Amino acid sequence: MTETLERTEASELYFDNFEEWLAWSARQDERTELEDGKVVFVHRNVRGEYVGVKIVHQLLLQYLFLLIEAWRLRQGIGGMTLLAPIAMRTAQRRRYGREPDLLYLTPEHRDRAREAFLDGAADLCVEITSPESEERDRDVKFLEYQEAGVREYWLIDPEARSAQFWRLDETGQYRRVPLSDEGVFVCEVIPGLTFRPSWLWEENPPAPDAWEALWNERNS
Repeated sequence: MTETLERTEASELYFDNFEEWLAWSARQDERTELEDGKVVFVHRNVRGEYVGVKIVHQLLLQYLFLLIEAWRLRQGIGGMTLLAPIAMRTAQRRRYGREPDLLYLTPEHRDRAREAFLDGAADLCVEITSPESEERDRDVKFLEYQEAGVREYWLIDPEARSAQFWRLDETGQYRRVPLSDEGVFVCEVIPGLTFRPSWLWEENPPAPDAWEALWNERNS
């Protein structure tokens, strides 16, 4: 049974399970997530005000999506790359539902994809941080994705112009993945995918011919 709590200072919504939240969220105009049964409004600040999606957020996601898909198609790598909103239920947490900004599911885990959600963790999750989501992305989701077995977690911070890459080690803990001496990130989840995070902060980011040049150089 769904429990809805009305507070004088704000309205808080709670759902007993992922399925109830998913059915409710499909009827909403605003993105939400489920955190231990509580609805989190993704694009609201601490005062509960709707702040919307920043253009830089969209541009970064579009660029990363195109980069990943270009490599996958070039190499014939299967799986699926998806952009939000698509709900993801982590295997261990029935009262948790997340909508990563971008996610990738390997061919081995395509069976987790249902018609409108993932029944289990993606292999790669990307979050574009904002002042509204900073704590949630760096602390709460970090631990949640780690526990769920998300193999790689990319944290992209437009305000600080920084990109952090985390990968599960043999003990199931996230370890920071350093860049190469040339400033290149090498992905493991999508075999052979490489790029320079510095591209993300350029006013006119490199086009696909620059991606090809890097890929050819590293595979020559």
